[in-house]
Parts: sequence; structure tokens; C-alpha cells
Amino acid sequence: ISSIEKNNDKCYKVMIYSDNKRILEEIFDKIKEKIDVEGRFSADNFFDISSKGTSKSNGIQKVADYYNLKIDDAIAFGDGFNDIDMLEMVGKGICPINAKKEIRDICDEVIGSNNDYSILKYIEDYLNKIGEEYEK
Repeated sequence: ISSIEKNNDKCYKVMIYSDNKRILEEIFDKIKEKIDVEGRFSADNFFDISSKGTSKSNGIQKVADYYNLKIDDAIAFGDGFNDIDMLEMVGKGICPINAKKEIRDICDEVIGSNNDYSILKYIEDYLNKIGEEYEK
């Protein structure tokens, strides 16, 4: 923290790891006392600290606003706790089968494992379907 403050560095995200969730929460509480940040668990043992307002859902909203798109038309893929707000805000939230149950429960669709390129396959199939409809 002192290095970031001293050098006036722009730091957008820090991820910390511990097998002890309580320690991660205590570290975050100490950091919040010095820097205006937000934090969330991305996985059981990984805690992300980022600048205020830099969530994935805020990013999607900014892109949608910029291009004048409806969030209901957006699709998002995610498998971590830090993806929850993004998956809930879009028209269709998709996660791989190997995501945690809490993530699968909020998704509109669960696809194959992310270890098997299921997201890439989903996108390819989607684009092929659009191409076929365009050719008709």
C-alpha cells in the first residue's frame, strides 16, 4: 500500500491468495482504511481488490451505453464469484459445468467444462447459426 501511495502508481486490480478467508477479509479491511477500493472473492481462496466502480458489470454497462446497445441483448460468460453481478445483469448469463454451484444456480445456461473450450465452441456455434440465418 505504501509503495502505491508513495509512487502515486495507478493500480487497477490486486489479487491476494490465502487458504484462510478470514485473513483475506482482514487484509482487505486494512487496505480500505487507506485506499478507497472495493473487493470481492473471485474464488474460495482468491480475493480481488480494485478501484471503486471497476466491476465487470460496470464495464459491460459502459460498453453498452457507448454503442447504444441493450443489456438484455448481451451474453456474458463467467465462472467466479466476481462474475455474479455481470451474469445477473445481462440478458443471458452462461457458465461452464465446472463452475461452483452458486454460480451455476444463477446462470441462464450451463455449458461444458471450460477445460474443453466450451465457451469457444458456444461462440462458434452461435456465429454459425447467425451466418446460416443471414444466408437464407
